[in-house]
This record gives sequence, structure tokens and C-alpha cells, in this order.
Amino acid sequence: MLQETRLHRISALLATLDRITTGHISEALRIYRETARRDIIALEAQGILRRVHGGAVAVRPASEPPLAVRSAVRASEKRAIVRAAARLLQPGQTLFLDAGSTTTMLAEELIAMAGLTILTNSLDAARKLAAAGERAPCPHQITLIGGELAPGGHASIAATAIASIYRYRADFAMLSPVGIDAREGASSYDHQEA
Repeated sequence: MLQETRLHRISALLATLDRITTGHISEALRIYRETARRDIIALEAQGILRRVHGGAVAVRPASEPPLAVRSAVRASEKRAIVRAAARLLQPGQTLFLDAGSTTTMLAEELIAMAGLTILTNSLDAARKLAAAGERAPCPHQITLIGGELAPGGHASIAATAIASIYRYRADFAMLSPVGIDAREGASSYDHQEA
């Protein structure tokens, strides 16, 4: 694995966990501990983290890593979530699908099904679902929710998107928030996206 790829993956892990051990990096990336230590030193030089005994802590305020990076982090766990979520759905139902790395994987899984009405603000999920229609008739009715384009160009957000969502009723909403608190509910880095 190239160092650049490792550094991106370590940064994504750190964004998710806020503190990470050398052993966790070594196990997650399947690299030697010494390689993980060198990568931590490189990321510290970039100002992304601060070395501590046994690992590293984030130094920058939390911000969401790019979608491509998030897609690689905990991919096997996300696949398990996606399979479980897809089993809840039946033809004829309406699904609201938000934008995120896990929900984009869910869109890929839904290609094997048919007969759903899918409402989404995710350009990536809509593209994946629509691409299935290039080989054969699209198995679902897909509605892309309008709104302002989010930074990074992966989703529609803000007041226009919210107004569009209120026009529909869905049987399920499959969301991918940044965090969940038992009292405060779901959270995001970006107020407009939340």
C-alpha cells in the first residue's frame, strides 16, 4: 500500500475515533507497527495529529473526511449494515436515502432488488442506481431531491432540499449521520446538511 493511501486512511480513522493507537493502525491497515509509527510522524509533520505514548490524537477540530476516504474506513462493517438494511425493504415501499458513504453502498445493494421508490439527496446514490438502468430497465423509481449543492458536490442540502423532502412520505428513511447521542439525536459537521 502506498504511503499516501495509508496516510489518508489513518487520517480517516483519526477523524472517526479522535485518538488512535499504533496497534490499531497496524491492525486496521495490515501494516507493521514500525510503518504505522513512521506514518504517524509524517502526519504530525503535516499538523494533522499529535504523537502521544502508544499512538496519536487529532489536533484539528473535527471535520468530515472526503467521501472516498470515508468509504474505505470500516468497509466490512458498513457492508454488514447495508445487508441488514436491505433485508428490511419490500417492493412497493418508498425509501428516503440520504448522502453518505454507507448509504451510497446501500444504493449499490439495492440494484439487486426491484420495485422501490427511492427519494435521495445523494448524487452518488442516484448515479449508482441510474447506472443499473443503462444495462436494463431501472428496477426502481428514483427521485433526486433538489437543493443547494453541498461542498464536494455529493449531495443537495439546505432549505430547498428540506422543502422538497416535506412533499413526500416514505416508509423508511435510511440515514447516515456523523454521530448519534441518546439524548441529542443525530448530528453532522455541517448545519446545512443536518
